[in-house]
Amino acid sequence: MTKPGPWGQRGRATLDCVRRLVSDEGGATAIEYAMVAGLIFVAILGSVRVFGERMTTIYERISNNVGASFN
Repeated sequence: MTKPGPWGQRGRATLDCVRRLVSDEGGATAIEYAMVAGLIFVAILGSVRVFGERMTTIYERISNNVGASFN
């Protein structure tokens, strides 16, 4: 059986919990995936904004030409 340590059995359990928490890398992986997803979202948002403005101009031109052909 192991010795309880200077803080008693409860202190040793707390120290073991902290050690497991520090050595766990699952949270780091989740954060990395969240950062990648955030960057993808920003790229999509930027491209939609740029292409959306260009497409608005194109659709207005088409609408004007179609409307003029019916008159």
